[in-house]
Amino acid sequence: MSDATAQHWHGLVADTVGREWPLPRCVAKSDKANRADQGNKTPANEYMDEPAVLEAKVDIFADLLRRSRSTCAYTGAGLSKASGIPDYASKAEKSVVAGPKIRSSLDALPTYAHQCLVLLHQNNLMHSWVQQNHDGLPQKAGFPQEHVNEIHGAWFDPSNPVVQFDGSLRHDLFQWMLEQEKATDLCLCLGTSLSGMNADRMVETPARRAAKSPPGALGSVIINLQKTRLDAKSTVRIWGKLDDVFQLLLRKLSLAMPHGGLAARPLPPGDIFVVPYNVAGEPDSRVEMRLNLSLGTAITVPNSHAVNFQQIGRVAGKSSDGNYIVDIDGVRRALGTWMIDAAIRGALPQLPIMNPKPSVRTKDDDRPPPPPQPQMTEDDMTRKLQEMEITKDAGAARSALRLSQGDLGKATGLLLEKPDDGEDVEMSDAESEDAEVQGADAQGASPLPEFIEVIQGHKRVASNDEDGNQHEWSLRLREGAQQIVQEVLWRLHPTFRKPDVKVKGPTFQIDRIGWGVFEVGIMVKLQPHILGGKVLEGSHMLTFEREGDRAAVTRIRL
Repeated sequence: MSDATAQHWHGLVADTVGREWPLPRCVAKSDKANRADQGNKTPANEYMDEPAVLEAKVDIFADLLRRSRSTCAYTGAGLSKASGIPDYASKAEKSVVAGPKIRSSLDALPTYAHQCLVLLHQNNLMHSWVQQNHDGLPQKAGFPQEHVNEIHGAWFDPSNPVVQFDGSLRHDLFQWMLEQEKATDLCLCLGTSLSGMNADRMVETPARRAAKSPPGALGSVIINLQKTRLDAKSTVRIWGKLDDVFQLLLRKLSLAMPHGGLAARPLPPGDIFVVPYNVAGEPDSRVEMRLNLSLGTAITVPNSHAVNFQQIGRVAGKSSDGNYIVDIDGVRRALGTWMIDAAIRGALPQLPIMNPKPSVRTKDDDRPPPPPQPQMTEDDMTRKLQEMEITKDAGAARSALRLSQGDLGKATGLLLEKPDDGEDVEMSDAESEDAEVQGADAQGASPLPEFIEVIQGHKRVASNDEDGNQHEWSLRLREGAQQIVQEVLWRLHPTFRKPDVKVKGPTFQIDRIGWGVFEVGIMVKLQPHILGGKVLEGSHMLTFEREGDRAAVTRIRL
């Protein structure tokens, strides 16, 4: 075996200790490319090291961690697959990694590997994390939010919506990533196909520095079942399931996972939190802000780098695990409890949300602090909802408040849970029309609605897949929309053969069959005589939790 071939399978250690190691064995075959949508035509075959080789490689992995002064994890969808969240690179019919069936990707719990990374951080063996995934699993496992750069967007941060593949990275997060790139001397590249994303620099740069003479870094450790373009440049290349590799690593490092695993810290009771931030939402140890997240309270996004900067919304509810749901300009998103925990500690460089007119006082102010907020009962919340005119039906309001973990799947502007009487929590079509009308102009012209309503249909279909995870779904505008809308551009996931679909009336509907949820970009072009043919932009997060012609709804404000 040539040195070049050995490096592709074992990394740079093949030049020394790994010269005689056998090659990994193929454990699952596929004739499909792992990420053809990103120009990566590498076959999606899966490989695993022989047990003795794996032992030797993890010994090297453990030694690198002990020597590193700045270790950063760079993670992709492969890290979360065992949690039940589908990935896009696994194509082998008999893939060796399978996860539990979950109602929504937002229900997913951290894997063993996620928890091991938290344990490494707690023992000063890992220092930062650049996360390509949006799932919040590092934080659910207890990794501090201030050390996680969610460079491609986050499901649990309202100020950081998911970035489309052709979109721009948020400026402040990109600048932070550049700092992380410069500081990192060892990168743990876990479960990513390395298909040429800008963020792949987190692996490329330390690998390049490690190849210099003398080495300027320890390089990279790549752990993946599939081949990547940077395998030969890694310090050590490990082929195996992540949970298995990290279980072996903890043994090598003499670390023990706590009984019951690791999880995020709970918040103090109530919905009002004292945080050391000023009126701009920036950390300031001299002041205290009362961050009010009570039901129905107004909120806004203070980060000037966010695409929804200064948009106004309200607190719309809570999930059963305490994560908040906020409605910002007609789009519902989740706010992870770990974001609030970091804010209480003053660890965030910018609050993700705050009240538009925040209550801020200096710490030397001798006025008594506000009394603790009593917990609202379900009846209190029902009355609150009725006052807010979210619904005129108290039974529906109670159902809306019984938000389960799965309801976070509707945290991007979707319907709340279906009430027991079988009616949607939303107002009826007639009531909705009345509520949306802004009023006719002086000439008696037809009134304009306040929102454009996007409706998702969904039906689970029979499938030959092992998990039966196939879904027939549609997106359309409400009937009558053609009176004000000229055309709609639906922006699907790039794995679709035609990801950008332009549709004209009457309902601008598209129909597709697939297995994964993702955020659909929406561009609505109005008729020329309506607001000058303005183009409205929005998004809808697919959900497969409910079935029917009106499984979920998103509203885009005019």
